[in-house]
This record gives sequence, structure tokens and C-alpha cells, in this order.
Amino acid sequence: MINTARKPIKYAVFDNDGVNIDSEEVAIRVLREFANSIINQVKPEFDVQTLGDYKYFAGTSIDVIFDKLITENDLPLDDIKQIFGINDLDAIRHEFEKTGTDPKTNAPYTDASLVGSVLGKIGTDLTIQAYRDGFHAIFGIESALKQIDMLIGGSKNRALCTTSPTDRMNVCLESAINPTTRENAGLAGLFPDIDNRRISGYGYPNKYAYFETLGHNWAADETVIFEDSKSGVEKAKAANDAYRIIGTVASDFYDNKPEQARALMNAGADIVVTSMVDAPAALNWMNTGFYPEQKPSFQAPVYLNDKYEAASPTGQIRSLAANLGSPSKQ
Repeated sequence: MINTARKPIKYAVFDNDGVNIDSEEVAIRVLREFANSIINQVKPEFDVQTLGDYKYFAGTSIDVIFDKLITENDLPLDDIKQIFGINDLDAIRHEFEKTGTDPKTNAPYTDASLVGSVLGKIGTDLTIQAYRDGFHAIFGIESALKQIDMLIGGSKNRALCTTSPTDRMNVCLESAINPTTRENAGLAGLFPDIDNRRISGYGYPNKYAYFETLGHNWAADETVIFEDSKSGVEKAKAANDAYRIIGTVASDFYDNKPEQARALMNAGADIVVTSMVDAPAALNWMNTGFYPEQKPSFQAPVYLNDKYEAASPTGQIRSLAANLGSPSKQ
């Protein structure tokens, strides 16, 4: 069934890592190396290979990553505190307890979460150092942003919202390289640090709920969110179910794009693109209610939530359930 009653999109909110920048591979490598170095020092008998590649941490606060590293692998806190000179947990707790609870989990602070916050800051610094060496913007993102601006009434109606700490967010935008020209992608200018249009939701349990408090007065039923992680989609829908979501699996980080597209749609994404080149067309099609006869000519595979029953150009109805294993044919 095709939804024709929804309002046209006037506003767009972009996640950063994996949507604008192909940073996940660099970040995962740095965090894995740092985590493994911790384990090798405090629990050398542990098989670090069982940590995998941390893909399940995509879209998760870095503090939570290290909290989980400690608790799920039963790492000795006293040893970690000694290695990293963490001498006064009460002082750290006092600083964070201005909110009364851990803002990332809405739970009381634990010693593990406090130590995790310290390790998270170290991990952030290491990641920023790696980013300064250069990494790729997502292919086609600059052009896509400019085309989307024309659809939503200008760049003033577009914002960035990420779980990354502010310093990491800013370095990402300043350092990303266009993969084709090998020049700076100019993302810092495309997401200017003015009018709450470049937002770090670090330290908040839901970055999109935080975004809503910042005075944009953007109606949720007129706003689209671009997300690449399952947790990010879930947070967007939890903040306001009226948000429409365009999932993206354009990052080279995702080696199984159909599987990730399925995860995004199961979480609530309306449509998923595998190239940001197709993001403006997906948004324009969303505005038409996903009418099959108005389906654009996409450049790469696109997956559509089966509640809209998107049709291929030949008129054959293809739902997600029927076509999960292969992309919507162009």
C-alpha cells in the first residue's frame, strides 16, 4: 500500500560517520588496537580475536564501547586504573553526576562506566590523531547535499547530528578527503558550526531527542533523517516516530550491503540507498509517496520498505519480503 497522505519533506538531518564520511574502518581499527592493548596488559590469557571487528558497536558512544569491553570480558578494574593513572573515581563521578544518571544508558553510574569514560577519551584522542592523516568522504556526498538543499529549501534546513564528541566531529568534517579529486571534501563548510546545525549528541541517551530540544522547531513529520546504523535508526524512531528515515549503506565499511539494508529497515528505515549519489532521488521519490510509476532511475541498488510495495520499472511488485536477497532492479 502506498502512503500518499504524508507531508513533503522540508528538513533533513544527517548522521556523520558512515553517512558523510567513510570513517568507520579507521575508527574501528584504532579502537580495536587500543582495546586489544588493554586486554593484553590486564588479561593476557584472553583471546583478543574473539572481540571481532566491533561492527556491532557502530552508532554507539565510545564510552559505552569501553564500558562493555570491561564488563562483558570481566576485565580487572584495579589493573586498568593503575595502568592509566585513574586514581579518583569519586572526582569523575562527581563531574558526571550533575545529571544524576549515566546519560548514555539512563542508569546509575558504575565504576566500569566511569573507567570506560576515561578510556573513551583516550580512544577519541587516538582516533582524532588517525583522522588527521586523512580519510575519505563518502563518494558523492558533496553533490548529494547540494541537490538535497534544492529539494528542502536550502542548506538552512539541513543539520548534522552525531554521537561523536565535538572535537572528533569537527576534525572529521575538516579532514575528510574527496575520494575522486583527492582534495578536501569541504564538509566543514557544508555543515557550518552555526545555528545548531552541527550537533554533537555525545553524552545523551538519544542524540535525536537532544536535537529536538535545541530550538529548531522542525516538525518531525516534515523531517527526514539519514542514518547508516541500526542503533541510529532506532534512536530516531524512539525520539519521534513521525521521522522518516533514509538508510544508507554507501560506506565501504559495509561488506554485506543487503544484510545491513535489512537491519536498517527492520529498525524502521523507509528506504535504503547503497550510494549517496541516489540520496536526492530517494528523497524526491519519498515526497511522491513512493508511487511505482514515479520511481527514479537509480544509479545503484535501492531497497524499499515493503509497506510501500515499490514496483520495478516493469510494473512487477517487489516487496522487501519477496526481494530481500537481491536489490531492487533498475
